[in-house]
Amino acid sequence: MEQIERISACTDDKAYGEEKINRLLGSFISGRDAPGYADSSDSAIYTNAALLVLAKQHEYVVDGTNVQRFSRIAKNFMNAVLQGNIGFVDSGVCFKNTTGYSQRTSSFLPDSVQVLKSLNDDYAILDQWQGDKESLENILAASDGLEIKSHICALFYDSALSKLDQSHLDALTNVIIDDLDAEIDFIQDSADVSDYCENSIDDYDDSSYLDDSAWDIANEIADAVQQDIYNQTSVLPQELQSRLSTVDAYNYENAVADELARYEDAEAMDVFLSTNNYANSIANSQIDKLFKNL
Repeated sequence: MEQIERISACTDDKAYGEEKINRLLGSFISGRDAPGYADSSDSAIYTNAALLVLAKQHEYVVDGTNVQRFSRIAKNFMNAVLQGNIGFVDSGVCFKNTTGYSQRTSSFLPDSVQVLKSLNDDYAILDQWQGDKESLENILAASDGLEIKSHICALFYDSALSKLDQSHLDALTNVIIDDLDAEIDFIQDSADVSDYCENSIDDYDDSSYLDDSAWDIANEIADAVQQDIYNQTSVLPQELQSRLSTVDAYNYENAVADELARYEDAEAMDVFLSTNNYANSIANSQIDKLFKNL
């Protein structure tokens, strides 16, 4: 992986770089230079799986002698995912350790969601999941962010439809909704009201009607946060999308009122300072005239 990344980043001659990368990938496919630590480290399992996907993208032909080896790489990756040892994050992938999760990214390797999708297309690795909610809980706990979790849930929910009866599907659905709702609550609570007020305050000419203005702006903030959530969960099937929590404008009303009050105080202070500066300017001008007449 390090060799490929160095060649990709440092070689100006694209044809030469492509030749060297292809040679390294060819060596990987043949098994001659496969990492010796592949079965002892989750990061190595991911590296092998991502390199396999990369090799397929480079249109290498997988001959019969390599099928067993490649199937083993794909299976090992899925096992690590189901155990929660490999997690999905916006910037790539994370790995479980004794203290939690460590994040490791690569500019050259495909991201973890793409690896999962590609290996499932080629090796049907989602078939290793039997529809148990415990494995999905492991995966969601190891993953980070509403958008990433939505992609993962959409994949597993689609697979669950063909494996589970209605009662087990309902139990799995509850796991998905609870986890995604927790992410939505975090996004809702993290919305920076002051930023929204700064952009919206000039739309309200009369800020003396504090309650009305606060409620109008709070609704605008709620709509904007809700739209962000829709964008991140758009991959979910409608039956999941319709059950997600929605953003409540009441969460922002008090904070908006406080921001409006600060805005009014600042506006009043600006008027005071402007008037005071004008008065001082007049006084200084009159004093200057007195001294000139002496």
